[in-house]
Amino acid sequence: MNVFGLIDIDNFTQFNHKFGYEQGNKLLEIFEDLINETLNPLFSKRLNSDEFIFQLNGSFKENERVLFDLLSIINVKLGITISIGIAEADENFDYKQNIKYLMSNMLIAKRNGKNKICLK
Repeated sequence: MNVFGLIDIDNFTQFNHKFGYEQGNKLLEIFEDLINETLNPLFSKRLNSDEFIFQLNGSFKENERVLFDLLSIINVKLGITISIGIAEADENFDYKQNIKYLMSNMLIAKRNGKNKICLK
């Protein structure tokens, strides 16, 4: 069992408008480093402007603490929030074919107040 996730930075467009694209790019670089340091993913990849996909070894239950730690670390260190859509699947899960499922879960997290994780 593996955890696949799609992370979206909440209100990133507003951040860019307020602080500029150069600061936005710096934020994305730091953000990506924090994802890799905190989650130690099997892989992580940036999609689009402010979305990142990742894979963790083990079930959601096994990774729950580190995922919730990521929410807190990002908020404290960067002053932003994120929303995460999660799927549990075996190693044959093709995230490219299932991106809509991950996106749907991420959007549910946003609709439920942002700075949340959704696994359904």
